[in-house]
Amino acid sequence: MIATAALQKYSDRGVFRGLKTARRPGGRYEYTFSWLMQRSFTLSYDPARRVLSFKNLFPHVNARSSMATALREVVAERSTARVPAHKRLDGRRAQASCGIHGGSFSLTMRVRGEHEGYAVQRLLGLVNELFLVLHEAFPDYLAAEFGLSSE
Repeated sequence: MIATAALQKYSDRGVFRGLKTARRPGGRYEYTFSWLMQRSFTLSYDPARRVLSFKNLFPHVNARSSMATALREVVAERSTARVPAHKRLDGRRAQASCGIHGGSFSLTMRVRGEHEGYAVQRLLGLVNELFLVLHEAFPDYLAAEFGLSSE
């Protein structure tokens, strides 16, 4: 599985720790690892649908808040020419989307063609970018939800 191998490379390089892979019903995979904020993340991959998902990436997000708007703008912007080519998402290879369900912000990447490795790389880069936005503009949220020092 290319997605598993791509995630393992990140783990081997020390980008995140404790990568665990679990097979789920329907041929889906679930990956758990510690990463940003020393928090455990869960990434799911459905090979049949070709979808990578970080559900509940950011808990307790009001859909009409300025933070939700900022996060959605970053995700939408990654597919535009306003972003430098090295950060831009090639829509022929993968497509990102996000949503807020039950007060939790989720991020999804649909893999197009045989580009699982590319999609994993871009998805992780996008999550990192979203955390940078939170650091800059919404540090109180990170303190409240992730225990980040407010200093």
